[in-house]
Amino acid sequence: MYVKKLKAFFKDFTNQKRYAKWMFEYSKQYIWSIIGLLILDVSMSLVGIGSSVASKYVVDLATSSQGLVFGILIMVALTVLDISFGIFYSVFGVIVNEKYSFSIRLKLYASILKTKWPKLSKYPSGDLITRMTSDVNAVTSGITSTVPSIITLIIQLVTAFIVLYHFNQKLALFALISGPIAVVMSIYLAAKLKRLQVKVQESESAYSSFLHESMNNIIIIKSFSNEEESVKKLTELRKERFYWVFKRSRLTVLTNTVLGIAFSAGYMVAFAIGAVGISNHAITFGTMTLFLSMVAQIQAPIIGLGRTIPSFVSILASAGRTIEISELESEDRSTSGFNPEKVNIKLKNVSFKYGEDYILKDVSVDITAGDTVAITGTTGVGKTTIIKLLMNFIVPSEGEVLFLDNDGSSERTNADSRKFIGYIPQGNYLFSGSIADNLRIGSPEATREEMDEALKSACADEFVNALKDGIDTVIGERGEGLSEGQGQRIALARAFIRKSPLLILDESTSALDEFTEYKILQSINNMPHDPTCIIITHRKAAISICNRHLQVLDSKVIEKEPDQALIYSET
Repeated sequence: MYVKKLKAFFKDFTNQKRYAKWMFEYSKQYIWSIIGLLILDVSMSLVGIGSSVASKYVVDLATSSQGLVFGILIMVALTVLDISFGIFYSVFGVIVNEKYSFSIRLKLYASILKTKWPKLSKYPSGDLITRMTSDVNAVTSGITSTVPSIITLIIQLVTAFIVLYHFNQKLALFALISGPIAVVMSIYLAAKLKRLQVKVQESESAYSSFLHESMNNIIIIKSFSNEEESVKKLTELRKERFYWVFKRSRLTVLTNTVLGIAFSAGYMVAFAIGAVGISNHAITFGTMTLFLSMVAQIQAPIIGLGRTIPSFVSILASAGRTIEISELESEDRSTSGFNPEKVNIKLKNVSFKYGEDYILKDVSVDITAGDTVAITGTTGVGKTTIIKLLMNFIVPSEGEVLFLDNDGSSERTNADSRKFIGYIPQGNYLFSGSIADNLRIGSPEATREEMDEALKSACADEFVNALKDGIDTVIGERGEGLSEGQGQRIALARAFIRKSPLLILDESTSALDEFTEYKILQSINNMPHDPTCIIITHRKAAISICNRHLQVLDSKVIEKEPDQALIYSET
């Protein structure tokens, strides 16, 4: 049992060292800003000690009625200096804090976007958001505030001790008695606080994930009259979070209470020594004022360190959660210069399994550039798995997926291959913003003429032009403000505007009537750049315009004869 605890301790210690190293390595680019904050913080502490020393002489001058005005002017100057430092520290601190936190958040966001999909999909969206906000804020606070505070407190402690030692050696030494108490308590509480910090952040992640999913699926909650159950679930999550927040706060309060008692004891001893000294005419009133102030100046840093060190360990816990995401395995984004005008696809003995169960087994398929291929099959049989393999969201368990140009050059698919794919997923997946903003996701440099052309190909031009602000109409998340069919057509136009040599439609016309669907699919067939097109569908209209038909059945892909084309008219 003790061996396990010892191993756990060393493992935890090693991890904390790694987390701290990551924080300090990342902070190098902000080192001068952090040093600037430290200088301001130390300056405020030294001005405070200087004010205490000056107050002694002002009180003594007041009793002797000599040079009082000069002493008061010194006190006023020190006060103005302290206020000035405080203003600069507050303003500069906000700037550094914002830049530092955004820099980490941006790096983490970029890392998330490049992470392999199977790794990333294990984390709920609310958890990722919590790590990017709450945990990053904790790490930022640790570097821009907590670490400079620790250094400042140490400098303040040493300086105040030297000053008090000069006037009364015994009192100075007594004031340090609370030091060992603070250190021992800090070490004891550090591990406990770290564990509680992790629990608090985990409960916050669950709380945020539920809220995020509820907001995204509010129509489902309403349609199943699930409002009360959802409120109950949120209440349970809030209770869970409150439990861990309360435990962490209770431990913190206990620590503060013990340290506060030590502080009060030191203050009372200083007061007693000063009172006896005045009674015996051994010290002046100014010296007693200095005693009380300096004891506070010594004990405040000790107590501050006692509170800050465990907090820093909690910050390391947040750093660990941030590092965990940033170190997830990234996608292969190596480029080979492969940039085909036409795309041939080759699935070579491809197998894929989730756990021990094969979804696809030894599949070999060749798709020629310009083919329009329908992929059909029952729900859950593996159609979307094929799309994910082509998009390199997942990689084959066995075999390989190749893209080939007409000139014979080839590339094994990787994340970089998506740059020549136009993808339309199930559902519209539109972003809040204008319709034009959504189209520019497909092609950031698209002109208004190219947008109009893409909308026309997607049979979306008429309803978009009829909107009050046309293409500049602002829509909500997931196309709020548009019908399902309208949102689907905007999503189609977003893919069309890329003019990619490969188009992939994953049941992307399911919300459209058969005539509109047929017109859009004919538009794809008539596109000047003649893209290779893969369509997952269950509908005859889609199959009818395809020159090839693949059916997924029992982990295999079977070639079928294309259905006879259906003829539609507008009447």
